[in-house]
Amino acid sequence: MKTNFPCGILACCLALGACGSVSKTEAGTGIGAVSGGVIGKAIGGGTFGLIAGAVAGGLLGHEIGERMDKRDREKARLAMQQSLESGRTGSVSHWRNPDTGHYGMVVPGEAYTQNGQPCRPYREAVTIDGKATEVEGTACRRDDGVWVVSNGR
Repeated sequence: MKTNFPCGILACCLALGACGSVSKTEAGTGIGAVSGGVIGKAIGGGTFGLIAGAVAGGLLGHEIGERMDKRDREKARLAMQQSLESGRTGSVSHWRNPDTGHYGMVVPGEAYTQNGQPCRPYREAVTIDGKATEVEGTACRRDDGVWVVSNGR
């Protein structure tokens, strides 16, 4: 069974890390801890699940956030936006940062409408320092045209 846990961490790292005032490590750790706590409480229930999830999420988010620089995050974000907006179902959109050697890809799924907004499932793979991470999630397009992850990533 695939989990969407790393998806939320990665997306939040990408989104917050693009802001100049938050370091990539801080963004990854904070978002990972919050995401992990929410998921841990939902899965494990109670305070123990919350704490265990927050610790695990913080560690994973720290690792991902620490390894992606601002240009990595921007390239990944652009590939995601372009793929979801205009990519054919199943087509692959690649990105690569020649300065770090990090790279990734996004594969959009079939579009559908949810609450009046276009949404698409997607699969994303990111390779950082030779270590590949694959995530799945769903994103929906806001009225301003920006695709926002609503589930996963």
